[in-house]
Amino acid sequence: MSETRGGALWPPRATRVPASLAQRQLWLHAQGAPDVPLYNEPMTVHHKGLLNRAALEEALNEVLRRHEAWRTTFISDGDDLFQVIHPLVPV
Repeated sequence: MSETRGGALWPPRATRVPASLAQRQLWLHAQGAPDVPLYNEPMTVHHKGLLNRAALEEALNEVLRRHEAWRTTFISDGDDLFQVIHPLVPV
């Protein structure tokens, strides 16, 4: 364990850690119906005027930095499910 967040120790980034019960349940549900995008949330953003690309990149990078869910992948190893929280890779 290396990082401290709110007094709790967390493993270093890009380390496999067991998925939570809620994550396992969602993953198992998705495996049972892979063609049903039940948990997808599509959206469209319309913007008028000039786009400040630097500001957009900065905002997206900040969202990725703050919210690990956007950097988390899941791997199955037999009957076990693990989550991997990846380091930030700027957009």
